[in-house]
Amino acid sequence: MLINNLPLPALLLELIAQNRWRVPENVGRKSWQNIFKGDIELSEICFWSLEEMQRKTNYLVENLENYKPFFSKGWAGSLANKVYPKTFEPEKTVVIMDLIKSPIVSDNSINPICLDYRISLETPRVIQYPDD
Repeated sequence: MLINNLPLPALLLELIAQNRWRVPENVGRKSWQNIFKGDIELSEICFWSLEEMQRKTNYLVENLENYKPFFSKGWAGSLANKVYPKTFEPEKTVVIMDLIKSPIVSDNSINPICLDYRISLETPRVIQYPDD
């Protein structure tokens, strides 16, 4: 399965097929807050379906100009020094979930979690965008 011409990891596809791509029932709010910065409400976390992943990724790529205000020179990094840029390359990104539901714009992601394929096409990293 490809989204944004990128292969989705087998484990992600397996979780979706087994209906396990959702907020785990045995993980509390505090655990999510330890993983992600900020005050996370479990009811707001969205694990996207394959169709939603495609739609959200397309929206992010097609509306990149809207996201540029979030970028800053201070976000630059160096792959050679293993300081990874906090910005992303849209052609190497897939939106897989969101930490905040958007009641206003259904295509938009407020606080997206993305697969980042800049380092590897076989084993993408999971990043929170913007990951400031």
